[in-house]
Amino acid sequence: MTRITLLLSTVLIFSANIGSSQNYVTIPDANFVNWLNTVHPACMNGNQMDIDCPGIQTATMVNVAGYSISNLSGIEHFTSLVVLNCSMNQLTFLPSLPESLTNLNCASNQLTSLPDLPEGLLVLNCFGNQSVTTLPNIPPGLQSLTTSGTSINLNNYVPLPESLTTLKITHGNYSVLPALPPNLEALECSYNPIGELPELPSTITSLICIGNQLTSLPDPLPPALEFLNCLDNSITAVPELPETMTQIQCQNNQIESFVNFADGMDYIIAHNNQLSELPDLPSSLTILECYNNQLTSLPELPSLLNNLHCQNNQLTSLPVIPQSMLVLNCSNNQIGCFPVFPSTLASPNILDNPFICLPNYIPSMGVFGLLEYPLCEDSDLVNNPLGCTSAAGVSGFAFKDSNTDCEMINDESGMHNVSIRLLDAQTDFMSSTTTGGNGVYFLSAEDGAFTVQVDTLNKPFQVSCEDPGAEHEVELDSSNSLIQNLDFGLICKPGFDVGVQGILPLGWVFPGQEHELRIQAGDFSQWFGLNCAQGVSGEVTVSVSGPVSYAGTPPSAMTPELTGDNQFTYFLADFSEVSFNQSFRLLFTTDTTAQADDLICVTVSVLPEEGDYNPTNNTMQFCYPVVNSYDPNMKTAWPGDVEPGFDGYFNYTVYFQNTGNAPAFNIRIADTLDNQLDLSTFEVINYSHDMLTYLHGNVATFRFNNIMLPDSTTDFEGSIGYVQYRIKPLADLPAGTVIENTAHIYFDFNEAIITNTTENEFVVPTMVFERGRGPAMQIFPNPGTGNYTLELKGNNELMWVEVYNLSGERLYAQSTADNRIELNLTAFPAGMYIVRAQNTSGAGHLKVVKQ
Repeated sequence: MTRITLLLSTVLIFSANIGSSQNYVTIPDANFVNWLNTVHPACMNGNQMDIDCPGIQTATMVNVAGYSISNLSGIEHFTSLVVLNCSMNQLTFLPSLPESLTNLNCASNQLTSLPDLPEGLLVLNCFGNQSVTTLPNIPPGLQSLTTSGTSINLNNYVPLPESLTTLKITHGNYSVLPALPPNLEALECSYNPIGELPELPSTITSLICIGNQLTSLPDPLPPALEFLNCLDNSITAVPELPETMTQIQCQNNQIESFVNFADGMDYIIAHNNQLSELPDLPSSLTILECYNNQLTSLPELPSLLNNLHCQNNQLTSLPVIPQSMLVLNCSNNQIGCFPVFPSTLASPNILDNPFICLPNYIPSMGVFGLLEYPLCEDSDLVNNPLGCTSAAGVSGFAFKDSNTDCEMINDESGMHNVSIRLLDAQTDFMSSTTTGGNGVYFLSAEDGAFTVQVDTLNKPFQVSCEDPGAEHEVELDSSNSLIQNLDFGLICKPGFDVGVQGILPLGWVFPGQEHELRIQAGDFSQWFGLNCAQGVSGEVTVSVSGPVSYAGTPPSAMTPELTGDNQFTYFLADFSEVSFNQSFRLLFTTDTTAQADDLICVTVSVLPEEGDYNPTNNTMQFCYPVVNSYDPNMKTAWPGDVEPGFDGYFNYTVYFQNTGNAPAFNIRIADTLDNQLDLSTFEVINYSHDMLTYLHGNVATFRFNNIMLPDSTTDFEGSIGYVQYRIKPLADLPAGTVIENTAHIYFDFNEAIITNTTENEFVVPTMVFERGRGPAMQIFPNPGTGNYTLELKGNNELMWVEVYNLSGERLYAQSTADNRIELNLTAFPAGMYIVRAQNTSGAGHLKVVKQ
């Protein structure tokens, strides 16, 4: 009995093993095995696949494109498979396909044939399998078919299914197209020896017939057509384009004319033809390429056009160039007079034309040496013999007058970032701009009397000549609409000006994250292209308070000495040997316990003050908050709330980041300034990339032309940019005044990204201390003459004390481990101050009056 039981048990175990082995199949291709082990590890045992595994039975998609697979055996067991992408492999055959399959992409393999196709297949792409000559069957509901680059001739399979909406048969050696199904929407038949296209179905929206032998297009074209690409043929005429058209590419043909362009078109590529004229251009057009033709004129340019390539024609003039224009190439024509160039242009190429003068200057003209040409003026027979329309406005250079002869000569360089202002006859502010890297400026103006003024107030330079000094008085009228060569020769002021111009946090000020603090400090004249502090030694000290710890310095920055608790000092032998923009940069890590809106405050002081003719800029305070979310495009303001009558600067920073998937060529920021700000005090103090600045009315425009800002996926840090400026409020603004600002950021041709709105409120200080959060404390004597004692009540230990003025600027900071501290405010002017004390229980505030 025991032997019988053992034998029966052995048989049952053996039978169970046989049954189990039937659930596994061997996968012969090692690369397919690797993919399966990665995607369906629970269904694999080495190269054995469990065909009853839920992962195999329920999988609806398999994407093994580019895995170097030569044998896909096993795919037939994916009984729920809907989408199979096995393109870009080394397959010579396909196994039986699951009946559930609706989408098959087997392009770019070495297939010699195809298996029977499932009856429910909707999409088939067998591109690039040259040895495939036949289709085993065409599923009746097929919607998309690609046989490009195969030896299949679809003329052997007509009629094609009426369900077919997309047909691609490029590189197919067709001289005659197969009969096209009536519901076809997209046809691609490029690179075939086709001499003529048949009448096309009315449903077609996209036609691509590149590189054939066409001499004409069907007339009429399908009424639903939106996109037409017929480049590299021998077409001589294009029929009337339907109103549905949005884009046409017909370059490299022999086209002599167009009947029309549809109103909704935004993209016209028609270069290398025989065009002698163009019809009216659509109002929605953004890109026009019509170079290498026989055009003698262009129609009116649409207001949205931003790219125009019309070089190598016979043009004698250009229409008005819209303000939207970014790229212009009209070289090698017969243009003697140009319209006004908008400042938006990144680099206009107008070479190889018979012009002698220009209607205006824009900073980007320095790329092709165009600034060497004079501006057109009426009645100037030498420089304007063609009688070109005179520019309207004023222009000139700000330059380093090395020999103080008041004239700009070849070896004298232009100065950048110099503010030039236009004042009306009543000396009221009208507009301003800053000089570009080559020192050029241009301010447009209509008829009237004006003052052109270079801003030297609290600047490290002065004019080199008393006449004309810092101002040019001009008068514009119809006979004298342009006045140029209003140059300003500038030299260093006697002495030196060292100080701090800007403080900027960059990066994620998140708890536990590292960010960079960028400080512009040192020789102020470097900001303008001078070097006025040679041989001057001194110190730059940076004190930081708040929930951060020092994390080092970024590459190319100087390393400071630690001279206190989060206090860093740079001892400089010569200010001229350090970079105003790059040397003073620090890295900080935000505490993990930091809360959103906790302030990190920075004080920068620069010595020496003795001999410095402008000590007002030797100290700066700036605070910024900890955040718990990241906005790549935002605007910040400091200080926030201020006392009524505040007359200091508000510092605004606009951050931007390219979060797209391609580089941004041009970026424009439009910032409408509150009408309670004093426009005459507007000043750019920092920017990440070269840019142009223009303030007209209360709209500040910052243009980063040809910035080529990488996308954040490719280069996260490199995808970030910023501009920082400062401006004062109008005088004597009362309590309750709120100043609001919002910026609009434009990346290339995309709609504006609108930043948050900053607010600066004028408030009467009423703060005593924060109950229930910070330490209970008292200060005495109060009022006092400058020496005070701050004392905590109870056994609290004082950790950090700060003193602020009513503008929110931090003036004093000190740490202690005691509950009593002596404050010396004797160096501060009389007035009211806020004392802030922080320990482990929180932060408290008191008002103190200095008499």
